Amino acid sequence: MSFIGVDIGSRSVRSVAIDSDDNILASSEVPISYQIDPDDDTYITANQQEVWDALIRALRSTIEELNDTTVSGICIDATCSLVVSRLEPTGELVPQNVSSHYDDSSIPDRGIVFWMDHRGEKLTLENEQLDKLGGSFIPEMAIPKLRQIYEDVGEDFKNLKFFDLHDWFEYRLVGEKSEITEVNSEPGGVDGSLKGFHVDFLNKQCGIPIKSDQIGRGDNLGTGLPFAGQPIGFLDLEIAHLLGLDKPPIILSGLIDCYASFFATFYRPISSVLPQETMIMVAGTSACFLTVAKKPRDPPKGIWGGFRILPDYWFYEGGLSCCGILIENLFRDHPCGFDSEQIAKPSFWDEFETTVDKATSHLDNEWFLNAHKLYSGDYLGNRTPYSDSNLSAYIIGDSMIKNKEDLVSRYLLILEYIVLQARLILECFIDDGFLIRNVVISGSLGKNERFLRLLQMVMSELGIRVMRSGKVDFKTHAAFGSAELAKYGCKGREYRVPSDDQFEPIKCSVDPKVVALMDIKRKFAKRMRKSQQAMNEEVKLLEEQN
Repeated sequence: MSFIGVDIGSRSVRSVAIDSDDNILASSEVPISYQIDPDDDTYITANQQEVWDALIRALRSTIEELNDTTVSGICIDATCSLVVSRLEPTGELVPQNVSSHYDDSSIPDRGIVFWMDHRGEKLTLENEQLDKLGGSFIPEMAIPKLRQIYEDVGEDFKNLKFFDLHDWFEYRLVGEKSEITEVNSEPGGVDGSLKGFHVDFLNKQCGIPIKSDQIGRGDNLGTGLPFAGQPIGFLDLEIAHLLGLDKPPIILSGLIDCYASFFATFYRPISSVLPQETMIMVAGTSACFLTVAKKPRDPPKGIWGGFRILPDYWFYEGGLSCCGILIENLFRDHPCGFDSEQIAKPSFWDEFETTVDKATSHLDNEWFLNAHKLYSGDYLGNRTPYSDSNLSAYIIGDSMIKNKEDLVSRYLLILEYIVLQARLILECFIDDGFLIRNVVISGSLGKNERFLRLLQMVMSELGIRVMRSGKVDFKTHAAFGSAELAKYGCKGREYRVPSDDQFEPIKCSVDPKVVALMDIKRKFAKRMRKSQQAMNEEVKLLEEQN
């Protein structure tokens, strides 16, 4: 008996198969891409056919390696992107170009509005549903994107159908649908996703003339949401044969990718690390901070939640729009940076960290290289806790000389920024009464020892221990979580016995001077954000006078 999880990320589709004892039996990865519009960089799209083909290739490769034609269940997680299709007179759904040139039929399939797309304006409404979203819809969420599409296309909007990304895959994969007995009827889409909001709310409060049949879903529910891991149907027979399966496995209700890390982290709950006392930091292209409560409660100010993703857990989330992508862009754009072939070398990170050590060897501690510099990576605004898309990136103390030392300086500034943002978000939860004792890291930065040491130093002031998963490869972490969710749904929500070796504590000596330096920078970073907001408000008033 095996279970497959698929993670649809920003740059690849990853698939993992596990057995009933949580052993990874097979895995695969297929690259995908997204496109930044050359005429308007707030429009960021992806290709429907490309990601669908990547899913099929990843599943087929995993099943071939598995050498088992009796897969029990498949569950999918995906980024919070929005799929847009056009309903043809024949009843066929075809990809709709949602680039900035909506009417240009020569542009190839651009039928996915990518999660980091910022075409929509921040949408603030006086409505209790937004209490779960920090008080407003930010541009990354589905609803502002949906309203901007309506403004772009006008009357043609009525011919379009919309899906949250993991729902689109479920819609295409499911053949025979199952009856769903447990339903989450609490209003509001998880992380501002489309499904979960009532049509009346979208029509009257948001000014979007959408009808219920324009919101696509893979399950057979008219309203409400299935809980994660609920069986919603069986794999389409034709697709099952394409994948080499003897009979169609169960398709289970999926979720947004960051939440899959909860199941990868707590697939074997242990008494010393409780979910409700742990913050999971999913540090990939962006960063998400997740914790749970066993009873519903109001979220901390600026934080999202609680979302009832499981019957017994309400999830709460903070986030950074830019995390690992800051390092990617630095290496790509800096004059002393690196190309993709150099970065792909197995020895790259060891060699680069040696360069960092040499550039900072004259200092008592590498973090004093930037003692008089301050950096913000808010290129896409601040997701939480400020919920302000008009906040922007900056650097204080920048150099005109773009040499190797400047590259090292900027790299350390990025790590510093991510750590200070993590501290800011953790404090929001702690100040609101959440009892957070642990931070568990997943995602690509979970392999960065320098980052982890600084994070532990900064968190030590709060009495928080930093750990990373000791069992699962970070590259396949979310896919492993979805595979666990598939097992969880297929086997009647059965958990295995506790395991004490699934977390690896981060060990480091705490340098009081570094902690004091980070405290200073954290204080002035808050002041800078308030100053930015004050300036933006004054400029807005000036513009309104004209």
